[in-house]
Amino acid sequence: MKITPYTFNDNYSNLKILVLSDIHYYKKSNQKYFNIILNHLNYNNYDAIYLVGDIYDNPKYLNKENKEIIKNFLQTLSQKTRCYLVFGNHDLFLNYNDGSSSLAKSFSDELHKIPNLYMDNNKTYELDKKHTVTLINPDLIPINKKNYQFLTKIPSNKINTLLCHEPEYILKLKEENLLTNFDLCICGHNHNGLTQLRILPLEKILDLLGYPHKGIIAPSKSFKLKDTKYLRGNYPINNKTIMYLNPAFTSLSKSSKLNMFNFLFYKGASLIEYKKNKK
Repeated sequence: MKITPYTFNDNYSNLKILVLSDIHYYKKSNQKYFNIILNHLNYNNYDAIYLVGDIYDNPKYLNKENKEIIKNFLQTLSQKTRCYLVFGNHDLFLNYNDGSSSLAKSFSDELHKIPNLYMDNNKTYELDKKHTVTLINPDLIPINKKNYQFLTKIPSNKINTLLCHEPEYILKLKEENLLTNFDLCICGHNHNGLTQLRILPLEKILDLLGYPHKGIIAPSKSFKLKDTKYLRGNYPINNKTIMYLNPAFTSLSKSSKLNMFNFLFYKGASLIEYKKNKK
């Protein structure tokens, strides 16, 4: 598992967070993905884990066996450290009319029972006395500003982090001036820009060419490097707030119809370190 480090400097305390997103589990053999993560946690300690959506690929794959495998994975994670989870578009599939959205809601209710797994929508939790994390699962664009006024009431004298799966929602919230009290927004969804090839050093080539965004295919299916700005990494979105896009664990999902080529890519995650500034 390739860990991308990111350091956020603050004035309060040190925290070490593992960020996971876009695992896209869909069948029993994918349990090996969970085992890679759990094996990593056998040798590394974190203050918390942020799960930023698309844990599974589609609610239609939530048969009894798969539900138990996913639940056991999340239970094991939460036994190691506290976990904060937001859902992604694949977890919820709100645009489907085949009953899968009801299945996703039912499974969400089951996951709520796992101790040390925090997943209440539109809720702010304290990591410690000076750090908070807020979870949101927005419904649809355009954003209903009234539903998110609570974001403006987050105490500005703390280091505040927002978890939301899709970066486009973060940018919409920013346009509505709802993120003025947030320091860090963490999302997933964009699957790296497909440059994390294990056999071809595209990352290094793009670095040499001066393209730090490391993209090759933008979400709009554009191949232009200028269109890959919000694919992975950290980007200031206002004078105070940084948006951090987590690399996908699974670059090519089942839904993409290209998942047989996923072995060509690294399995990505992030280490976010909130580090106390040295005086």
